[in-house]
This record gives sequence, structure tokens and C-alpha cells, in this order.
Amino acid sequence: MEQEQVEEAVGDTEAKIGESAGEMTDKVATLTSKVAAVGEQAIAQTGQIVQDATRGAGELAGRAATGLNDQRARVEGYMERYVAEQPLTALLVAAAVGYGLAYLIHRS
Repeated sequence: MEQEQVEEAVGDTEAKIGESAGEMTDKVATLTSKVAAVGEQAIAQTGQIVQDATRGAGELAGRAATGLNDQRARVEGYMERYVAEQPLTALLVAAAVGYGLAYLIHRS
């Protein structure tokens, strides 16, 4: 009789363990699905953020290039007028700059 009670208790315990393991497996599967969904959302959002940042950087670089080109055109116009108005002074300034650069290069 005792043997039967022990075997019955062991059987009940095994059944309870089996049920608990099944419940835990279901919970882990559900949790894994939720984590995967959150991961997919995070990846999609990260991709969108990177695209937006890249697009913004491209637009900013374009505006900077346009600004630099405009500034170059203004400086070029200024230099052309200055050289046309005072050619001798422009020649002396260019010679002085050239001499200074040559001096620095040969000094090194």
C-alpha cells in the first residue's frame, strides 16, 4: 500500500511538473514573439531615422555648397574689379604673396 501511495505521489508530481513546463514553454514562446515584434519595430524606426538624417545632411551640404559658390563668385567679382582699377597694386600684392610662399617653402 505504501508503495502504491508513493508511486501515485510520484505520478502526480510528474504530471504537475509536465503541466508547469508546458505553461512555461507557452509563456516563453509568447514573450519571444513580443520581443521579436519590438525588435522589428526598433529596426524599422532606426532605419527611418538614418534615412531622415542622411536626407537632412544631403540638403545641408547642398545649401552649404550653394553658399560657398555664391561667396566665391562675389570674391571673384571683387578681385576682377580691384585688378582692373589698380593693376600695379594688384601685381605688387601678388608678387609679395608669391615671394612669401617661396620663402616659406625653401625655408622648410
